[in-house]
Amino acid sequence: MNKIESITCKRFSSKYGEFNNSFGQPLGVKSIVLLTVTSSEGHARSHELYSGIYIPEIFPNLISIISEQYIGKEISLEFFNNRIKLPFLSNSGIFKSITGAIESCIIQIYFSSKGICLVEGLKTLLNPSLRRDTFTNINYYGSGGSVAFSSDECVEDLKKSLKKGLDGFKMRCGLKDIKDDIQRVDAVYQYINKNSLNKKPKLMIDFIQGTLKSTVNLLKLEKYIKELTDFNIFWLEEPLDPDKVNLYEEFVSSQKNYINLCLGESFTCLNEYAAFKNIINFFQLDVTHVGGYYDAINILNYMKKYKSDTRFSSHVWGSGISGLLNLAICRASNSISWFEVPLLNFEINLHIFGKEEIDYPNLENNEIDNYLSNLNLEYNHKFEFVEKSGYKI
Repeated sequence: MNKIESITCKRFSSKYGEFNNSFGQPLGVKSIVLLTVTSSEGHARSHELYSGIYIPEIFPNLISIISEQYIGKEISLEFFNNRIKLPFLSNSGIFKSITGAIESCIIQIYFSSKGICLVEGLKTLLNPSLRRDTFTNINYYGSGGSVAFSSDECVEDLKKSLKKGLDGFKMRCGLKDIKDDIQRVDAVYQYINKNSLNKKPKLMIDFIQGTLKSTVNLLKLEKYIKELTDFNIFWLEEPLDPDKVNLYEEFVSSQKNYINLCLGESFTCLNEYAAFKNIINFFQLDVTHVGGYYDAINILNYMKKYKSDTRFSSHVWGSGISGLLNLAICRASNSISWFEVPLLNFEINLHIFGKEEIDYPNLENNEIDNYLSNLNLEYNHKFEFVEKSGYKI
């Protein structure tokens, strides 16, 4: 019988971005936290923790404590009929992210041990109507344009996205004055119009209010929208504090024109998605934060039943491991129509994969498994974890 033998935690710090001075990384590095489950038969799979980017120091102890609940359990899908829960602690938040990571590793090991491709295995857990037939109808967008970038820097990021042939480009606003932000958007928009004659990528704006919180209120958002009318923005992401559903309800009820809103990267449970289901047009889904594959699938199945026209976008903000884990569920579910491709270089990928970038749009499904089963997580002094390197502003 294949059982869980050990659960370990590893942390790495890495240069991030072309000039290694990205907004939110005051120590010049970005850190990641990886959790690995090893079975008694020697199978091992890993999972990245999105929240580890923010508070990497706390995870070794938390993972060690939570892992005690799993050691010795059988690697089986039957495990999910009696999931490990602690009253008042395990339905959301960091605890949920850790248990979700462990369970995602169990799912990976289980399907691998049965010779089943991860994407195909995940399909079996989805509502049959959600199972994707082909991955050629997925849209990929470049995620760059730091909130602190100048207009010229945003255009340079856009050029990277265009060079990759991606279907969209997302830039970030909300930190600078409205006038400065509109100039930045205008520069990107004009470059798209002049240099994308056959295929114009969609332009998205992320106000990162999950990060900046109170920099954009309802009145300021109305001013932004008035100024952005002529730029054909595909969606506005986190335009208000995502922890305040009342603000979104008030905003949507006051709008005369249809506006695509996108939200969800900060969510860690189904209840948060359910609270916004009649407000948001696009939901972000990140298996490294929301509770792993099991909870991501619960969310997709729930929305199919209660709000069938809901569209999803895979959220990626970490190493290539985060990208691959999210790509697998994206390739499995036809309700995930967009996939986020980070444009800033993350040097740790060279250590983990032997290459700096992964070509997500052109990756075959079986290649996802090949990458995830051959990660290099050995210690490397160059990527040694740096204390107090979590994201801060």
